[in-house]
Amino acid sequence: MTERILNSEGESKNAGDNQESGAGEAENAKPEKGTYGHLKEPKNVADGKKTTPAQRKRILEENKKQNDGELTSDGDGRKLNPPKQSKKGEKADMNQAEVDHKTPKSKGGSNSNSNLRVISKEENLIKSNK
Repeated sequence: MTERILNSEGESKNAGDNQESGAGEAENAKPEKGTYGHLKEPKNVADGKKTTPAQRKRILEENKKQNDGELTSDGDGRKLNPPKQSKKGEKADMNQAEVDHKTPKSKGGSNSNSNLRVISKEENLIKSNK
């Protein structure tokens, strides 16, 4: 029987998978910028579901990690401000980061990390109007 271990992402794999040729290459490889499918998924992933606060936090932290510590739009590449709760009477920050569904929930898009990206409020509003 092959011994199974958990890697740093909590995925199960064979104990000897990282030995000899190419050892550790996959674990040390950086994910492609703007991709989040490798992150921990929420418990309930399904079509039409909202993102969770913890999920949004992980996505935003990963975006910063992929972009040298700065929030950056996966759409047009602009530097973004951290998201904050809007207040009544205050003008919205159109350059604040938002976690967006690539395929909209209304069109069957899921809340899976692979269907999410970070864009500005402005980009999200423009996209919503199409």
